[in-house]
Amino acid sequence: MKKSLLSAQAVALLLATALFSHAGLSQAQDLSKPILTVSLSGYKEIKSDLDFIGKLSGNPDMSKSLEGALALVTQGQGLAGLDENRPWGALVGFDGIQPQVLAFLPVTDMKKLLGALSGIIGEAKTADGVSQIQAGPMPLFLKEADGWAFISHNAEGLAKLPKDPTKLLNGLEKQYDIAIRLGVQNIPEAFRTLAIDQIKLGVEGGLQQLPNETDQQYEMRSKLTEKQMDALATMINELNEVTIGFSIDQEARKSFFDFSMTAVAGTKTAKQFASSTAKPSKMAGFILPGAVASLHINSNYEPGTEDLDQMVGMFKTLRAQVENEIDKENGLGDAQVKGVVKGVVGEVMDVIEATVKKGSMNGGAVVVGEGPFTAVVGGFVADGSKLEDAVKKLVELAKKEPGFPEVKFDAETYKDVRFDTVAIPIPEGGHETEVLGKALGNPVQGVAAFGKESVFIAAGPKASETIKLVIDASAASTSDTLPPVQFVVSLGPIMKFASQQQTDNAMLSTLAEGLKGGKDHVSFTVKQISDGMSVRLEAEEGVLTVIGSAAKMAASQGGLDSLN
Repeated sequence: MKKSLLSAQAVALLLATALFSHAGLSQAQDLSKPILTVSLSGYKEIKSDLDFIGKLSGNPDMSKSLEGALALVTQGQGLAGLDENRPWGALVGFDGIQPQVLAFLPVTDMKKLLGALSGIIGEAKTADGVSQIQAGPMPLFLKEADGWAFISHNAEGLAKLPKDPTKLLNGLEKQYDIAIRLGVQNIPEAFRTLAIDQIKLGVEGGLQQLPNETDQQYEMRSKLTEKQMDALATMINELNEVTIGFSIDQEARKSFFDFSMTAVAGTKTAKQFASSTAKPSKMAGFILPGAVASLHINSNYEPGTEDLDQMVGMFKTLRAQVENEIDKENGLGDAQVKGVVKGVVGEVMDVIEATVKKGSMNGGAVVVGEGPFTAVVGGFVADGSKLEDAVKKLVELAKKEPGFPEVKFDAETYKDVRFDTVAIPIPEGGHETEVLGKALGNPVQGVAAFGKESVFIAAGPKASETIKLVIDASAASTSDTLPPVQFVVSLGPIMKFASQQQTDNAMLSTLAEGLKGGKDHVSFTVKQISDGMSVRLEAEEGVLTVIGSAAKMAASQGGLDSLN
């Protein structure tokens, strides 16, 4: 799923680049199937959001600052003639292969609005009900109709106008404060093919055999790249819509940023999205209440799917590269030592590859405490015992190095999970090592724990205790509705710890104080939707408060240098 998300973001950018680099004029206007839709909820909503953030941060007149700036450049007129209550929008469509552009603003009097903005856009020339302004190298044409000011790149584009253009936004203006939607299927096939060709040319141009890369490794990497390009081409042709939106929810007192994409129903890409449906998680315990940060991943791929095959292929390529690097590494000693290292790495790789082939990505990470912190990372593996044996062999080899800390194997067993422990002293040094000691404790208590199908690695004063909490919470969880990816971080404890390390930093102290009241979470969630997936980045009220406070302090102190 993560790979699909990154691919779609790249696709959207490249399609947009190809699209607008070939922009031209047209004599007709057909926007029933827009390839690009831009929505803004309205000027009043923008001012309301600014005031909301301003009140949270002790700066209640933020919208007045905006209006003051507009009054300054409009000789005191502001946006006279603009209807503040209704949304704005812009659409780009196609008539054949020619782009069509239409934007619209709600107005009470378009002449007043043009007059107020004349200092910025110049005087408008009006003939036959159509006004022309010179905004940059190209002229823009405007026409008022039914309380809307319509804007196009030519006069002909204003010949036939919708009575209610908000219907063309398909509800985006109600869902988000600002949003952009790319209708991939509405892009002419010629442009999609052009985008695919540009991607392939770029990748092929950089696909050269690396120094010390064998012919076999190069051939393997080339074949994998070719498969990835074919998969990307399929995604470009089968994606339906890509939507980006941002909004401030004043009632819930939070803000969120969404990225979503859908594929055409019944296509290969839509089936791939559906195939990653998460099963009940075995690692839900990583979502610990009160944690500083928690990450939970639970995504599955059915055997035989292209995504799973590509993951296995990428892993095989990585394995070959690692083995090649071991052969080249002079610091590992003689051939016998290198042989042992390659054997251990091979065992670890075997477990990882077997886990990948099972098609289950289930695990997570968690950080607890207020400083020193304890961090745990772990998850499902195909064979925990084999992984443990490989780690023990590696430790036995490392024991020959002077100063290597003592490792206690099988220090304890908890619910069939074996714990190996180590205490790693942090050497005396500068400020950085001192902060590290305060962050994790000194010496750092480390634990590696292995179950039949699980592995956990922890560091911090409560390493063993936190692993046990994760194990217990995972066993007790009955939820099968967790999203495929969920990451939550509480900024309060982090900012408090940072301010304690820099007591002379007024900015950090203010931010830490502002997060004391809670509501300080930032979350990142990936969810499945019909024929696609969505990603949401969300920030709670406390985070909005410190953002506003930081902006206010930075402005009063002459910039963000106070953070340094």
